[in-house]
Amino acid sequence: MTWAGPTLPHLLRPGLRVVFIGYNPAIYSAEAGHYYARPGNRFWPQLSESGLAGRDVRPEDDALLPAEAGIGFTDLCCRPTVRAEHLTTAEIADGAVRLRAELLEHMFDDPILNDFLFVNPYEGKLWLSKEQLEKLMYWLFFCSVVHVLGDQVQVLENAAEAVHSQYHRVHEVLAAAESVKYQVEPLLELLS
Repeated sequence: MTWAGPTLPHLLRPGLRVVFIGYNPAIYSAEAGHYYARPGNRFWPQLSESGLAGRDVRPEDDALLPAEAGIGFTDLCCRPTVRAEHLTTAEIADGAVRLRAELLEHMFDDPILNDFLFVNPYEGKLWLSKEQLEKLMYWLFFCSVVHVLGDQVQVLENAAEAVHSQYHRVHEVLAAAESVKYQVEPLLELLS
C-alpha cells in the first residue's frame, strides 16, 4: 500500500548536531505529518531519555528540534509506504543522490565540522586536511557497516554487497578529494 497524500518535510538546516535518517516515512507518520508518529514507537521516549533534546519530546516536536536542539530529520526516500521493503531499487538510488546533495549543502556551514576537517581559507579557496577527511570517511564507513549489519530489513547476502559498496564509495570520495587537491568547492561539485 502506498500513501497518495503529502510526505514528510526534510527538517534540515546548517549546524545540526544530529540528523536522524529513516528509509522512508511510514504511511501513519505521513498522515500524522510527523516523524515516527505511530503510538508505541520507542523513538521519542528514547530520544527524550537520551538527553539530546534537552527535554521530553513527542512527534509533534519534530519541526521544532532543528532550531531548538540541533536535531534534524529526513528520509532516504520520500514516498510513504507500509514497509521500507516496498521501495524500489531505483527509488533508493535516487534517494541516495538527493540525500547526499541535501547533506552536502549544509555540511560546510557547520563550524564544528570545519574545525574537525581543519577547513581553512587560503588564496580565496577553502581547503581541508587530507588526514582529517580520511578519519571522517572511515568513521562514516564504520557507522554504515554497523547500520547495515544491524538492519533487519537487509537480507544477509545483500549485507556483504552493501558493505562493499560503502567501502567503494569511501574510496571514491577520497580519490575525488585527492584529484582536486583537497579544495572544498571543487570536491562538492564532484560529489553532487
